[in-house]
Amino acid sequence: MTAIGELYRQVYEHPDDDAIRHVLADALIAAGDPRGELIQLQLQPDSDHELRAMRLLQRHGLTWLGELRHAVVPIAYERGFLAACRVTDPTDLCDRDEWSTVHTIELSCPDTFELHPVMRSLRVLERAQRGVLERLLAQPFRRLDTMTLHCAFDGELIGVLARLPHDTLTAIRVEGVPANRRKELELAARRQSRLGELDLRAAR
Repeated sequence: MTAIGELYRQVYEHPDDDAIRHVLADALIAAGDPRGELIQLQLQPDSDHELRAMRLLQRHGLTWLGELRHAVVPIAYERGFLAACRVTDPTDLCDRDEWSTVHTIELSCPDTFELHPVMRSLRVLERAQRGVLERLLAQPFRRLDTMTLHCAFDGELIGVLARLPHDTLTAIRVEGVPANRRKELELAARRQSRLGELDLRAAR
């Protein structure tokens, strides 16, 4: 592995460590790679950093998605790496290193999305189907801040929420809740000690 390749690996393993990103930025700039400039601009913004960063992303952003290029639509890059995206086709890509810097994922695909330990920065998962929530039970994942469920309400959802391990979620939004089941769902969800926000959307 090259020195730059090793720095990428360290960023993916320690996505919160900006010191590694600074070193990578210097190495990329020395090698003539424009991604080094993006990392530097977003770590140390100046007066026109937004315009310069936008131009870099327009030219190179799709390339910098790596193996996720055909699976996601980028929403935001932060500190030089993908940070938020919309997933369109996750097939066989759940274990790719590029996920490690992503904190927000919006799903626009069928219920095939798989959570993976490499997604170590993930905090917000939007428009998830119930199957994704059920997989949190089958293979407990680290805590998420927010999950938005986008699925038809039925009685089984109450049982799923009641079985979620403590500290799995701090907030959840459920769409399509009939008025006569609202209290029951609230009681089931509140059994999670860390669930501080429950947003129930009425059925239309």
